[in-house]
Formats: sequence, C-alpha cells, structure tokens
Amino acid sequence: MKTREEKLALSAFPLFLVKGSRAVWYNRHGTSCGSAKRSPVRQLTEKEKRKHDDQNRRFDPA
Repeated sequence: MKTREEKLALSAFPLFLVKGSRAVWYNRHGTSCGSAKRSPVRQLTEKEKRKHDDQNRRFDPA
C-alpha cells in the first residue's frame, strides 16, 4: 500500500505535465505569450474576450 504522499504526487503529476505542455503549445503557436511579442498591445473587444475565455476553457484539462 502506498503512502498518502506518494498517491498525491502521482495524481498531481500527469496534470502538471498536461498544463506544462499546454503552456508550450500556446507559446509556440503565438496565441498566448508569443502574440504579445509579435503584435502591438491592443484591447480585446467583448466578443473577442468571450471567444478567448471559451478557448481557454476548452483546453483546460480539469
């Protein structure tokens, strides 16, 4: 029988992996941090904000 700490570490690890790779995916495709470097900063319209939130929700592993 594994200890509680071991179980916790194992259950948390895959999620961390997904989150990490997701961040890399976003950066590589310039939709998150990368886009800020390439394009001038601009305010998102309400419509774009909603779309952006939807996309983030869709990719959320939880």
